[in-house]
Amino acid sequence: AVVSTQSTGGEKEEGEKIDGEQKDGEELKEEEKEVDETTDDDFFEGIDTADPASQLEASRQVYRNLEEFKERVLRGSLQTRDCKLHFNSLSPDADKDVALSFTTNKSALVACKELLLVLEGSIESRYMKPPLKSHHQPALVDDEDGVRETAPVRIPHGLRAWRNAVEMAENPSQLSVCIEQLQGCIAWDKSIMKVYCQVCCKGGSDHLLLLCDSCDRGFHTYCCTPPLEHIPEDDWYCMRCSGGERGISCAV
Repeated sequence: AVVSTQSTGGEKEEGEKIDGEQKDGEELKEEEKEVDETTDDDFFEGIDTADPASQLEASRQVYRNLEEFKERVLRGSLQTRDCKLHFNSLSPDADKDVALSFTTNKSALVACKELLLVLEGSIESRYMKPPLKSHHQPALVDDEDGVRETAPVRIPHGLRAWRNAVEMAENPSQLSVCIEQLQGCIAWDKSIMKVYCQVCCKGGSDHLLLLCDSCDRGFHTYCCTPPLEHIPEDDWYCMRCSGGERGISCAV
């Protein structure tokens, strides 16, 4: 009889232990469920609204940094011929801080993305470096009229990935990383501010300094043979790159 009583008591204690573990397990699952539900929406929403004023000011500063970036590109004449960007001093809002016109973080981020993508698209591809530029240099081909021109190059994978990262950016920090990547892929050493004429070996007269669209070497219009009266609107190649076949050539 004693053995039977002890056995029954042990089974009871073991049963209570199992019930307790099941209860703890159910409570743990309930807590995990609450965490999962919070992580889906409330967590990310909390990040955006934790300090709206700080987020907005950070996005405004990113826009200001982009304006300075744009000025540097324009001063170095790294932009394409059809570039729509202009110096801030020529803008009607030259004396205003445009960034202050953004009243929400969302509007500021949208403006930053638009300016960054326009800026990237306004930089001549020959001034870009991998991975935002193809490793293969564009080839010179002759069209039906025998005029030498640059063959089109496919958009490299790195540039497509970078543009997608800009579009998907959700905060100022992510956009800042994209800006740094673009700045690091620009051949600043090819800027017109560091180019000298291959004929007179002098700088200056930047408004009359031509850059060959193939080799990027500089030539003053008045140092060309024959001298040029104005900057050509189309692509221009020096005598070495054109093989002397172009009507307008430079003495090297």
